[in-house]
Amino acid sequence: MLRTVAPVKLATGQVIDIGKGNLCANCHQARQAATTAVVPTAAKNISAPWGAHHGPEADILSGTNAYEFPGKTYSSSPHKVVVADGCVQCHLSQPAARYGWSPTIGGHSFNMVGEVHENPVINLSGCLTCHKDMKQVPGKEIFSIVAKEDYDLDGTKEPFQLEVQGLLDKFVSKSSTGALQKLKLPFYGPDGNWQPATVDTLRPINEMAALYNYKMILEDRSLGVHNGIYTVQILYDSLQAVDPKFDVSRRPK
Repeated sequence: MLRTVAPVKLATGQVIDIGKGNLCANCHQARQAATTAVVPTAAKNISAPWGAHHGPEADILSGTNAYEFPGKTYSSSPHKVVVADGCVQCHLSQPAARYGWSPTIGGHSFNMVGEVHENPVINLSGCLTCHKDMKQVPGKEIFSIVAKEDYDLDGTKEPFQLEVQGLLDKFVSKSSTGALQKLKLPFYGPDGNWQPATVDTLRPINEMAALYNYKMILEDRSLGVHNGIYTVQILYDSLQAVDPKFDVSRRPK
């Protein structure tokens, strides 16, 4: 079981094959299908751990198993087909030069980011095969690739991961302005922490879907790197579900 690289069946029933990355996908996947999890639910029955799983990377990479809203169409990044060994190519790639044997980055650490002289360093070696001009934003744990649109609507086109972070902040923020904090019965408190409920009030499907998708993208932890277009589409539709006035004009086609 610790060595198998056979194709992997996800909770949705979809079978994926990402080469040596199949070993990772055996565990790094959602534990249930979104269509099963996202149903009207009594508020008191929803706890902080509720959701897809703490490591749904295989689903996000494959562009599947977020809650997909009826009437919407969804796309996917080419990562799942052009990266022959999925997770392995980037996460186990050995950094160049002086960082090549660091135990905290690349190789069997699986980490994409390490620390050198108290500064974050991203292991770009596996990514440069395709993204020849990719760099690290100085001093930050993000890649330099700038988004095609100002997805988080803050007036500036930023590196893609910052745009995704900006969208996540529209769900939950420390300024208490997030969509999941402003519901009549909030999921999160003003400080951004989970706010448990003790009432029988039935959470409607749009709220459950927004929570499921927010947590799924948050716990993927790549801020869109694994599958940028699917990530943004899911976040846009989820925000619209709980805030019908949310501007979706920049949603990727």
